[in-house]
Order: sequence, then structure tokens, then C-alpha cells
Amino acid sequence: MCLMGCGSWSLATWLDATGTIPVTVGPGQFNLGGIVQTRDGKVFLVAQGNSGRLWRVDASTREVAEVDLGGALITTADGIVLKGHKLYVIRNFARLVTEIRLSGDLRSGEVVDEVATSASRTFTTAKLVRGDLLAVDSQFGFPPGAAPAEARVVALDRP
Repeated sequence: MCLMGCGSWSLATWLDATGTIPVTVGPGQFNLGGIVQTRDGKVFLVAQGNSGRLWRVDASTREVAEVDLGGALITTADGIVLKGHKLYVIRNFARLVTEIRLSGDLRSGEVVDEVATSASRTFTTAKLVRGDLLAVDSQFGFPPGAAPAEARVVALDRP
């Protein structure tokens, strides 16, 4: 597979989860967004922004199961960051960062903290860099010139 300098990409379905993960089509319907993989590569998690659900996928068997969040929803989930059993969920239009403590098998979790972000920013993804949670401000939902032009990558004060 050629990733750089090939002139084109090809796509192949790796997982068709339409029987498990409901898809909603229409304006403003953002289905799967963020994706992270465990350090050992055995499991990955995907967030579904429109339903507020989190999904666990076994990388070997491709089994898909909803992560039980005890009734909590992570609507508008976009970027997600996994550190051990701690998951940070960047919730773009809700303007929240939600912290979830996951069980050892990643089949359940509990929301342990939720921090509001600035109404003048729309964070869409993040990454832990040297202990700092850095977020990208994509500035969606603002008319041109209405969102701050500076600091498109910012350090959030929590991990």
C-alpha cells in the first residue's frame, strides 16, 4: 500500500458495522468520529457523535460492542484520546471535554469529569504530548472573522 507520492488512494471496507452501529443520514448528522487504539493494538474505540455512544472493536475478531457508560451520552463526540484506562472525549459543538474512566476490558466506563471549553472555540481533536492535552480549534460554526484567529492548537489544563 502506497501512502505518500502515489497520486491516489484506494479504499476497502475493513469493517461493516451497519447491523450494530445505527447510522443516521442528514444535515448535521455526524456518525463515527474519533478513533483510538489500545497500546497493545488488540482493541480500538470509536465515538459516535450524533448518538453519544462509544463503541469497542476487537481488532482480531472485528466484534463490535457498545461500551456501557451507565446511561451517560457523549453527544457531539469528535476526537478521543486514550491514556491507559482514561479516555478524553472532545465534544465539539457541546464545547465540552469529558473524561471517562474505562474498565480493564474497555467494555464499560464511567464519566468522572466534564469541563466546559470556551464558547468562542470549536475543538475537534486532541493528542497527549509530553503530558499536555493539546486540542485543535477548527472554528466550525462561526461566520468568517467571528472566532479567534490565534492559537489554533491550545493546551487544555486537564490531564
